[in-house]
Amino acid sequence: MHGQTERKPRPAFGSPPRIFFYALIAATCCKVWLGSDSVLPVANAQIPDSGNQRRLIIQEIRKTNVLLQQIHDTLANGTIKVHSGGADNARATEKAAKVR
Repeated sequence: MHGQTERKPRPAFGSPPRIFFYALIAATCCKVWLGSDSVLPVANAQIPDSGNQRRLIIQEIRKTNVLLQQIHDTLANGTIKVHSGGADNARATEKAAKVR
């Protein structure tokens, strides 16, 4: 038996890094299978009350309609006094004088 080397029997699962790898895979599978007990809070969905939302929208629309009706009545029947003055008016006068 010349030149032949004797083979050592290998462990059933292989080398220590390979054993660690198999254990990691097994632990991951167990964690996925059993679920997680997380310390993070669970997000619970809130079901919106669509009827209440519609009621609030209708109330806001009615308020808007009342305000628009008041504006319409004022513009159609009332007298509006407009007074312009102040710094903006002086600047406009100066610009008009420069253009001439």
